[in-house]
Amino acid sequence: MSYQLKILTTALFSVALLNKLLSGLQWLSLILLMIGVAVVQLQPTQATPATEQSLLIGLSSIGAASMMSGFAGVYFEKLLKHTSPSIFLRNVQLGVIGIVFGLVAMYVNDGPKVFLTDLYQYSLMAVASYYKMSLMWFNSRWTEHQLHYILPG
Repeated sequence: MSYQLKILTTALFSVALLNKLLSGLQWLSLILLMIGVAVVQLQPTQATPATEQSLLIGLSSIGAASMMSGFAGVYFEKLLKHTSPSIFLRNVQLGVIGIVFGLVAMYVNDGPKVFLTDLYQYSLMAVASYYKMSLMWFNSRWTEHQLHYILPG
């Protein structure tokens, strides 16, 4: 439930990074939302956890996730609205970066398993299906990009 605080962090980052103005009523709504989330979190639960849990670690993790999510959303909006490359080019750039980070993470976590065995024991049909879906996604993005020039607006 505390993850709803990302609404507040998104609003704060929007004001800071995008220079958006919020009315008094909007600020009041955000404060009421924050109070509501705090009240829900402070209510005792009936179930006892099977393992030991730390309230401080849990709340700080949710706070960090909310801040990162809010920042990422606002920064992505700023990136799309205030830079010259098209959305298609941004999609390709982010896709390539995601592939690189994914491959590095795969190599760091399971390098020998991946390179010495059959790619997590996937069959050739599963790998072919994955590549087919990737090509279909790229084709739809390319078609959307082309339609943007044919049907502007």
